Amino acid sequence: MSGTVGTFIEEGGGFRIDTPAGLTPMNNVLYNLDGFVCEAGQNGMTTGTKKFDDGETAVLIRGDQCALYLRDDETGDVWCIGGFPYVSEVEEFCCRHFDAYTRISSVRKGIYAKQRVFVPAEYAGEIFTVTLTNRSDTVRQISVVPAVRLQLSGFAAPRFFTGQQGISYGDFLEEANGYFHHSRNPWQKKNNCYCAVLCTNEAVDSYEGDENAFLGANRSMSCPALLLSGGRLSSRYANAGVPFGALMIRKTLAPGESVVFDYALALVPDAEAAAAVYRSIESREKAEALFEKNVLAVKERHSGLTIRTPEKKFDYFVNIWLKKGLEYCIQKKSATRDNLQFAHGLTMSEPELVRRELLRILRYQYQDGHTVRSWQPMDTAYYSDGPVWIVMTVCGYLKFSGDLEFLRQEIPYFDGGSGTVYERLGKCVQRIHKDRGPHGLPLIRYADWNDALNLPDEQAESVFMAMGLGYMLLEMAELEEYLGHPEECSRYRQMHAELKRLINDVAWDEAQGSYIRGFSAGERVGASDSDGSVIYANPQSWSVIGGIVTEERVPRVLAAVDRWIDTELGCIVNAPPYDEYQEKYGRISAQTAGTGENGAVYCHATGFKAYADCLLGLGERAAGSLLKVIPDSAANPASASGALPYALTSCYNTNPYCYGRAGRPWLTGTQCWVMNTVVEGILGIRKAYGGFRIRPSLPDGWNAAECHIRRGRAVYDVYLKRASGWGGILADGREMEGEYIPFQPDGKHRIDVFL
Repeated sequence: MSGTVGTFIEEGGGFRIDTPAGLTPMNNVLYNLDGFVCEAGQNGMTTGTKKFDDGETAVLIRGDQCALYLRDDETGDVWCIGGFPYVSEVEEFCCRHFDAYTRISSVRKGIYAKQRVFVPAEYAGEIFTVTLTNRSDTVRQISVVPAVRLQLSGFAAPRFFTGQQGISYGDFLEEANGYFHHSRNPWQKKNNCYCAVLCTNEAVDSYEGDENAFLGANRSMSCPALLLSGGRLSSRYANAGVPFGALMIRKTLAPGESVVFDYALALVPDAEAAAAVYRSIESREKAEALFEKNVLAVKERHSGLTIRTPEKKFDYFVNIWLKKGLEYCIQKKSATRDNLQFAHGLTMSEPELVRRELLRILRYQYQDGHTVRSWQPMDTAYYSDGPVWIVMTVCGYLKFSGDLEFLRQEIPYFDGGSGTVYERLGKCVQRIHKDRGPHGLPLIRYADWNDALNLPDEQAESVFMAMGLGYMLLEMAELEEYLGHPEECSRYRQMHAELKRLINDVAWDEAQGSYIRGFSAGERVGASDSDGSVIYANPQSWSVIGGIVTEERVPRVLAAVDRWIDTELGCIVNAPPYDEYQEKYGRISAQTAGTGENGAVYCHATGFKAYADCLLGLGERAAGSLLKVIPDSAANPASASGALPYALTSCYNTNPYCYGRAGRPWLTGTQCWVMNTVVEGILGIRKAYGGFRIRPSLPDGWNAAECHIRRGRAVYDVYLKRASGWGGILADGREMEGEYIPFQPDGKHRIDVFL
């Protein structure tokens, strides 16, 4: 697990980077579960935003708008620990990204400096710890200057009122021992948390609130003009300019001497809250206690589900990086499809967080069952797929948590009135079942899962959505059976049988041995006779996930995927890609061939495919697909793709001019499906009502694997082993009949699965 861009350390719990510059920013995501998130780069620069419950997002700082500068006051030498934004030559550079924090360090001219950043649970901010050690043989006086260009925007406001410039002011706040920016914009009252404080537990020599004075004419964080001139900060009241803040801390270090101190940067509603932030770090002991508390809390959350397999990449991602990414995405995004899948990926490790997220998301469902696309920014375009993810995530939560009382929870609808969760599940099915086109398949509306497939025909139908409906019907039948409603269970199964016959009659492409993507304006989209792409990935995988494909057609579907869809980088969305814009297909055909949703490897779709493989018992095939899209694969190393080795990415381009280049890291639903595929697919530990169903699909060559799951007060240690003789399951030493393992109220339980 090493490469030219860095190395996993501490059993995959950290990632080490030894160069301050590379092909792409090597960011870590840090956050709390109250909506504050930041990205910490390998250079020590961060971003910061706070998402409120209604989706409004306050921006503290954007990328490349903050820095920690060091200056030797005798020589005038200025540098940054991470070599940027003020370009600095440093030695012994090291960045280490961990689950709960990031730490960078370097040496310049005998001064060792280390910076550590984490996000506390207590408020919307970041805490930085600075360590300086004088390795030289002379006394050194070093100025440490954190500086930030504040954003303090995100609220709805009319023209000229969207920011703070010309309205607000900054000054030193004694009770916070730091610089406080008083945000006075009258339109920020809805979520009044747009003031900011930059404070420290060290003596402040001087401060600055004037961006021009600090940065000079270029106004760039890469050129701190005031520091380069050798001057101190002005310590003047800052009025009506761009929100900006800097503090100067001066330390005299004897040879071999070290100092450690902390500072915090936070969004706050007022000066009283700013003072509270300072009090949280007013001593080294308090700051370190917050750090230790944060590390332990994150470790506790992420220890609810762990695995141990022959494939270390799976271990690293499931145990740390997927949970981290899913939590971050829930805090970062405000979109129904996305957030529901992020939550679903955490159902077996953090059910309490899933419940909280469901209560938020379900407020954006309409009375007829469909959902808004996103609530920040508000997007009411009619995407048809929202109900699929509601059923998936609610049922997944119910299976693992056993919280059937949740079905009776009353939640307001987006367009008025309210309904229980149980009623909403029924409306999800009704919406897609009734909203059908000429062939009897669900209408695609503006789009379904594929945002770029915008078919302008109002009667355009989506085969993917038909298969999604099949999945929903099976889930609802299983729920109703568990609730003791045999008639409802039978009704859903009958609806599924009818739907299965219909899809196989009208959406099967006999010439190609695959399912088409849809119907639009008399054309079979994604069929062998289609104009452009002749096959799409999702109808093939979802024919399995939705229980639609017939037994005799499975080999043909697999062969079609192998021929058209599967590549050395993963599964492409559609083949061949559209090579010119055609209005009848929408935005997908406008995208450059082999990029984005037009013929690129979309990692999310690869996750669907891998999960479907496991349902067919093809664990080797599934594992191979996942290892293609988990970054730093043999065919596409991170040094070439630009992917972060510890974070899944949205896609990999197949266009020859940018072949293999990665898309956006972290913010991808792929994380949910990698988690599902490894834990429930390959290891086969599937959540069910009242217990687990054990259906492993181990890859060839895997002789053993483990999974440890905490559910309430009970802990389950599951051991899977290949056996030459008897095959079966022992639960606490007792032989079980079948694959079902009932949940226990408490205690530690051992499950041995012999294959």
